[in-house]
Amino acid sequence: MDVLQHLLKQDEYFKNGIYWCLREQEKPTDELVKLLWRDRAYWVNIDGYDEFMAQLYDECVGNVLPIDTALVSEKPREIISRFCDNLYLQSSSSAVVKRDLARLKQEQNREALVESLREVARDDRNDTDLGPSQLGDREFIKFDGD
Repeated sequence: MDVLQHLLKQDEYFKNGIYWCLREQEKPTDELVKLLWRDRAYWVNIDGYDEFMAQLYDECVGNVLPIDTALVSEKPREIISRFCDNLYLQSSSSAVVKRDLARLKQEQNREALVESLREVARDDRNDTDLGPSQLGDREFIKFDGD
């Protein structure tokens, strides 16, 4: 805090100020209160870090998902799965977090369906004993939920 106090006194540092994020239920320490009383020191009430970052991303970029579920690598799929299973995020009151989680889950489900169809196609190519069972237009129509 001493370093921040010192740098705030200098015009060449923190030209746009310091923005300190606080959750509504948090009580700032005495040192933080002293810092926030200075010029160019501001506090921002937030619900939580995840919610704040989601809102900031939404305001800057729009409602485009930052992760593509169709990526070939398994690592992005694991990250998406952890997001979708995260109990903290599931209980978030943020409309942005709820919207993006729902979209990630939807994409995850689509990717699972596509992977299942790929598996059936691979099985068809590799299993010559049972004969061809390739999916035709009729079978794909059955997948359409409308």
